[in-house]
Amino acid sequence: MQARAQATRDAIIGAAVELVNGVGYGDTGIVDILAKAGVTKGAFYYHFSTRESVASAIVAQGSERIRDIVAAILLDSESSALENLIRSSFAVAECLRTDELVQAGHHLRLTMPVGKAVDTAGFVSRRALFVDAVEAAKRQGDVLEDVDAVEVADTIRAAIVGISGIVAITDRTVFTYLAEVWRVVLRGIVGAESLPYFREYVSRISQLYLVAADQAR
Repeated sequence: MQARAQATRDAIIGAAVELVNGVGYGDTGIVDILAKAGVTKGAFYYHFSTRESVASAIVAQGSERIRDIVAAILLDSESSALENLIRSSFAVAECLRTDELVQAGHHLRLTMPVGKAVDTAGFVSRRALFVDAVEAAKRQGDVLEDVDAVEVADTIRAAIVGISGIVAITDRTVFTYLAEVWRVVLRGIVGAESLPYFREYVSRISQLYLVAADQAR
């Protein structure tokens, strides 16, 4: 795609993201997107056939961004697999907290049929990354052998999604909640001799994100 065409497409998606996060998908029409993006109707229909196709693009791009972040951390050979898994969960939570594209994609994925359909492959891919990380942690001896890797992966991912939905109505941060989830999960997946270290590791990672969030205000 030529640079000018790509810039137009990006402008359309950016405008739609801002509108979805601001007024909701239901109150976002093509006319609104055109006005916000500053593009013509012809330019819009060159890239997208419907409003739903824009929503699909937002979901796909948001999903890809999260996957790239998770993959980069989980493939880091400098840290253990369990440490990487912990760090990646906080990175996803931070992305959901601050990245407008990811926020809009997350909202559409949960509420729109088109979002669920588009992100099926992304869900499977991200789940596989987390499951593989738990299996690697088992091989490294940090996670108990009888632990079900799929259950751990699904628990952490469900916690991230759930937490992102409740922080708006509380005075606590997503990182505080996520640290609590990890402290509970760790008691069931690591041995007694490793528990103090990983509990401290969770506290350290949580504190890093809390400090960064405070500094960004």
